Amino acid sequence: NEMYMDIEGTDIKGQKITLPYTLKDVEAGTKISLYNDFIISQSNMMYAKTVYAPLTVTVDGKEVYSYGKEGTFPSILRDPPTQVCLINIPTSDNARHIEFVYEFPYDRNVLSLSAPLYGEGSNLMRYLSLKMIYQFLCAILEIFIGIFLMVMFLALTPSEVNARSVLWLGLFGVTFGLWSFCECNFTVLLMQQPYLLYVGTFVGMFSCSLPILLFAQEIIDKKSIILIILTVISGISACIAVLLQLVGKVPFHKSMFFFHILMPINFVAVAAAVFINGFKEKRLAKFSAAFFILAASAILELVNYSLNIVSSKTLILQTGVFIFLILTEYFSGIDLRKFFALKSENRRLADSMAIMEKQMTAQYESGKIMIDTAEELKKQRHDLKHQYVVLDGFIARKEYDRAKAYITELIKEIPSDKVVFYCRNEAINAIFTYYVNAAEEHSIKTDISLDINEKAKNITDVQLCILFGNLLENAIEACCRVQGERFVKLYAYIKAGMMYIAMDNSYDGNIRKKGKHFISSKRGEIGTGLRSVAAIAEKHGGTAKFTENENVFESSVCLMI
Repeated sequence: NEMYMDIEGTDIKGQKITLPYTLKDVEAGTKISLYNDFIISQSNMMYAKTVYAPLTVTVDGKEVYSYGKEGTFPSILRDPPTQVCLINIPTSDNARHIEFVYEFPYDRNVLSLSAPLYGEGSNLMRYLSLKMIYQFLCAILEIFIGIFLMVMFLALTPSEVNARSVLWLGLFGVTFGLWSFCECNFTVLLMQQPYLLYVGTFVGMFSCSLPILLFAQEIIDKKSIILIILTVISGISACIAVLLQLVGKVPFHKSMFFFHILMPINFVAVAAAVFINGFKEKRLAKFSAAFFILAASAILELVNYSLNIVSSKTLILQTGVFIFLILTEYFSGIDLRKFFALKSENRRLADSMAIMEKQMTAQYESGKIMIDTAEELKKQRHDLKHQYVVLDGFIARKEYDRAKAYITELIKEIPSDKVVFYCRNEAINAIFTYYVNAAEEHSIKTDISLDINEKAKNITDVQLCILFGNLLENAIEACCRVQGERFVKLYAYIKAGMMYIAMDNSYDGNIRKKGKHFISSKRGEIGTGLRSVAAIAEKHGGTAKFTENENVFESSVCLMI
């Protein structure tokens, strides 16, 4: 860290300085030379850093490295971006005179001179990685979290859930992570793409406030005028900063001072909005701690930038953002899980209600048939006296053929018993009546055998109706997609307090599954029918098994009743 300095065009020659050193108020383009003698042994390398200034390294007057010479970087930049590198120095047993020649930047009034490091290559890389790895890994994790959330948004988009908050949170992770990743010296050392990383650093920095403002607006029910205004200001400011850099008027590293102020204001504003609304909505209260950490880290980073309490720039803010992302992702995940659990429960209840409505419809139809039959019998009883008189006349006149023909006509007029009884349980009988009629409408052959007349003790009629209703509905839906023979065969009986159900039905051979669960052909997602059957069976100490066997779908259920 001890070097000698010459400044071109001045009386400063051979001035001994201690690095790091900040040089101020020197004419732009002036050459500043730092030099000393070093003994470079075999396999040693030298680490050098230059901040917005061209650099040439010479050994005993011979150039071994140069960066940022005129014409080697885009014309919209007056100064080359920050560069860090490892330089191979020719080895020698004698001391080598090594000189670092900088040019004072045009768009800055200071030149930051860093102490070079030199040593064995692998040890040097190990030292640098340990020194810079935290920021590097944090940035990668932030980008990963952001991408994960954005992928989750794409996965959730087809559903009813409003996933825009997940999108904005993910975009914040990506933009902030991009800023941290591109600014990290270890990234520059590995990639050696300073111009690309320069753009990535400031684009990430200028844009990362926008998604967090939009995220806050998304989770707050009532729109905040302050947040909307800050969103507009942040968006316009980012566009202006990019435009000014493109036309070569104001470089990114000068515009960043405005964003150093704007960003903490944005973070404090969203934290205040979430905190205030958290008193009204318990759903928001859990986010308050995360936003407080974000705002506090932004303020502390601003203080640190001025006072240089922590040498690593953005370390405080990056830590705060990482904690913020973890907390908000966790709480957002809880909200999404509750939403989908509620959605699944609502769908299950809707399916159960639909089955109960079908049961009531079947019971209504059965009752109507019985009433109509009773009315017909009442009418026939009323006419029976007259019919006996007619028959008595035929017999008295010995017109036996006419009497026989008259009896045949009477038999034809006797109403048929249209109500089919599958078992003595009226509720279950109604469910089977409904679905068997539905099967007949679609030309599906049914073979039903129920021996379940014993009264259940541990399971309600409602649950049994839901169980049989789901089995029959899935079977009929599967049969409707079959072009050939369609059939449903169901056999159920009770033995030793257990109900056993076996059902086979035809299907078209196309089954979609996700893990152990079947995908509904109607909704394109995990179906609730067979899951409800399995849940009822497990709840009552039994099991449910579903097997695809060529073009026959087999269902086996047993449970305690």
